[in-house]
Amino acid sequence: MYDDAQALVLKLEIPGVKQEDIDVRLENQTLTVKGERKLEGDVKQENFQRIERRFGSFARTFTLPQTVDTENVTGWVRCWV
Repeated sequence: MYDDAQALVLKLEIPGVKQEDIDVRLENQTLTVKGERKLEGDVKQENFQRIERRFGSFARTFTLPQTVDTENVTGWVRCWV
């Protein structure tokens, strides 16, 4: 999270999760990002020798500075594959 001259910016890297599977909510001064990384394909998890990414549900909350006017927040989620 950083701020520039015009905005407070939050960048998240969430590999393996589709944009439509990410839920972003803002309540009061708390921004919450939720989603789920699913194990893809027909390969069962117990067949893997090693998995370096965690699968399953996740949630992360961020407390925004009091200077952020949450009534006028605009933004978007951008995903790159």
